[in-house]
Amino acid sequence: MRIALIISLFAVGRLLAQQSATDSIASDTGKAREPVLEGREVSGKAKDPAGAERVLDRAELGQVQTLADALAKIPGVEIRRTGGLGGYSEISLRQCPSEQVRVVLDGVMVQDNGSSTVDLGMFLPDGLERVEILQGAGIGGDGRPELILISRRAWNKAGVSGTLGSFGERQLSGWWSGDSGTTSLAGWYATSRDDWPILWNGGLTFKPKDTIVTLPNSDFTGWGGTGAWRPLPRLQFSFRADGSEQGVSGLYVAHPDARWDRRSLQGSLESKGQGEWDWPVDAQVRWDESEWHDSGSSVDYRSNRESHLEGWNGSGSAGLVRDAKDWTDLWSRLELGGQTSKGTTTTPGLVHLTPDAQRLEGTFSAGWKGQDGAGVFGASATGLVQSTRNARDFEPNSLGEIGSSSDSTWISLAMSASMRAWVRSPDGIWQAWVGAGMDQKAPDFFELYGDNGLTLENLSLQPEKSWTSEFGAAWAPKPFKIQMVPWAGLYRDPIRRQILGASQLSQFRNDSGYSAVGLDADAEAGSSWGDLDATVGWSRTWLRSVYASYRGKELDYMPQWRWNVLARTAAWEGFSGEGSMDGACGYWTSQLNTPDSWVPGHVLYGLGISWRLGRFVLFFQAQNLTNVQFQEFQDAPLSGRSFRAKLDIDLSPTRPTKEKT
Repeated sequence: MRIALIISLFAVGRLLAQQSATDSIASDTGKAREPVLEGREVSGKAKDPAGAERVLDRAELGQVQTLADALAKIPGVEIRRTGGLGGYSEISLRQCPSEQVRVVLDGVMVQDNGSSTVDLGMFLPDGLERVEILQGAGIGGDGRPELILISRRAWNKAGVSGTLGSFGERQLSGWWSGDSGTTSLAGWYATSRDDWPILWNGGLTFKPKDTIVTLPNSDFTGWGGTGAWRPLPRLQFSFRADGSEQGVSGLYVAHPDARWDRRSLQGSLESKGQGEWDWPVDAQVRWDESEWHDSGSSVDYRSNRESHLEGWNGSGSAGLVRDAKDWTDLWSRLELGGQTSKGTTTTPGLVHLTPDAQRLEGTFSAGWKGQDGAGVFGASATGLVQSTRNARDFEPNSLGEIGSSSDSTWISLAMSASMRAWVRSPDGIWQAWVGAGMDQKAPDFFELYGDNGLTLENLSLQPEKSWTSEFGAAWAPKPFKIQMVPWAGLYRDPIRRQILGASQLSQFRNDSGYSAVGLDADAEAGSSWGDLDATVGWSRTWLRSVYASYRGKELDYMPQWRWNVLARTAAWEGFSGEGSMDGACGYWTSQLNTPDSWVPGHVLYGLGISWRLGRFVLFFQAQNLTNVQFQEFQDAPLSGRSFRAKLDIDLSPTRPTKEKT
C-alpha cells in the first residue's frame, strides 16, 4: 500500500509539472486526446510479427457466455471447466501447468484465495475490454505464460446490452463516456440457474442408457463495475469492483447448503508517454475476499463448515523505455510489491484457525528490441530477476490447542528470460520467427503454508520451472492468411495439492514433470460473401515420474487434437449469419491411461444470426445443436443444447468508428 501510494504521488507530481508543455494539446480536448485514447485501447499489435501472443477484442468477447468459451477456441490453449455461467474453469497454455500460468487483471497478478490456480469463472466477458494470451517467447514478454485481462472501458462510447438464455441465464450491462472523452464508466450483472439435465452412470463415462439427473445448487450471480479517468493525455486512474455468489454442486452427494461468495476491489494508476524516450510509472492495489458456507459439511471441501479468506496485493513500478524503432531500443523496469493474506476456518470439530501470511517482492526486468530501418529483420531479448520473502504466523485457536504462535520465513530467487528473432518480406506478405523462453515461478502463500488447518505447510517446495521454444511462419496474400507454429515445452516440479493417504489432510508438493510438443495452426479467408476462420491445435505429452506406472503416459484431460471452424456471411440488409464447429479428440481422465479412463471425443455445432437496425443489434445464438454430453474437468459434464438472445443498443452521440488495429 505504501509503495503504491508513493509511486502514485511521484507520477502525479511529475505529470502535473509537465502540464505547461501539454496545455496546447489539452486545449482541444476531444480532437487532441482521441488518438491517444484509441492508441491505448486498440485490440492488437499489428506492427509486431505474429506468434506467441493472441488477442481477443471486445467484439469477440461480446458473443460468448463465459471467458472459457472464448479462450477454448484458440490453438495452444487448453481449458478445463465445470461449465455454466460462473462455473469453475482453469487454463493451460501449451500444456504448461495451470498453476504456473499467471493471470493479470489491469496490471495486478490475481491470486485466487485458497488455491494456486486462478478460477476464470469469476471474470464475466461483459466486464472485459480485451484479453491477451502470451503463450511463449513473445516480443516484450519475459518467457512467462500469461493471461492478461483488461477491464471494460467506454472511451467515447455509450450503450446498454441485455441477454436472455437457456437455464435461467440473464445478463445486463451498460457503458458510458463523458462528452470530453476523459471519463469512462461500465457496469454488468449476470445470473443463471445452471440447471441443465445430464446423462450420468455414476462413473467417468457417459452411455446412451444412463440416468438423467440435474445438478442441484448450481446457481450463479455476478456483478461488477469499472471506471477510468484521464485528466491528462498520458495519465490514467482506474478502478474496478466485482463480486459473485454461487452454489457448489456435484454428482455424488446433494449439498444444498454450500455457498461460495467472492468480492474484490482494485485501483490503478498508469502513466505512459509517446516520445522516443519515456519514463513509465504505474501503481496498483487489489483487495480480495472470499467466504465459504456449508453448515452441514455436505461437501468435502476440506471438511470445512465455514471459512473466510481475504488479502491485499499492491505493487508499484517505474521504468525507462526507448522506442526509436531501430537497433538501439531498450527498456528496464523496477517493481516493488507486497501481499497479505488472512483467513479464518471452522472445521466440524469447531476448531478456529487464523493463518496470516505476508509477502514482499522485488523485481528487476530489462529487455531489448532491435530492427533494421525497414523492419524486415529484428530480434528481441528480455530477462527478469525476482526476490521474494514470505512469512506466516499461527495464532492460538479458540480452543487453545495451539499454545504459541510460530513464524516461518522463506526467501527465494526466481528468473525468467526469452529471446526472439524474426524476418519478413518488405511487402509484409510473409514472415518467419523463432523464439525461446524459460521461467521460474516461486511458490505462493497457499502452496507454502496451506490455506487452512487441514492443508499442511511445506517449506521445502522448489520453484516451478518451464522451458519453451517455438518456430513459426505466416503467409498472408490477401484475402488469405495462413499461420503455423510448431512448439516444444519442458515443465519441471509443478506444484499441486495432494491428499495424504486416506485422511482429510492435504499438502502442496512438487509433482511429476513432463515434456510436450505441439503445433498451432490458423487459416483465414475473406471475400465479398463473408469470412472463414479455421484453427487446429495438436499436442503430445510425456510424463517424467518417479513412479514406473506413470512414465511416458499422457496427462489427464488433455486431448491431442482440437479444431474450430467459424464461417460468417457478409451483411445483407442488416442481416448476417454464422456457423461454427468445435471439436476435440478423445482423452484420458487418469494419468494411468487405463482403458476405462478413456473419454470419447466430441464435435459441437453452433449457429448465430445478427440483425443491425440503426443503433440496435439483435444477436441470436444456438450452441451444441446436437445436444452432445461431454466433460472437460473431473466428473462434471458441460451443458447440452442451449440458446441465447442478446440486444445491444448504441447510445453514443455519434456512431463510433471502427477501432484501429
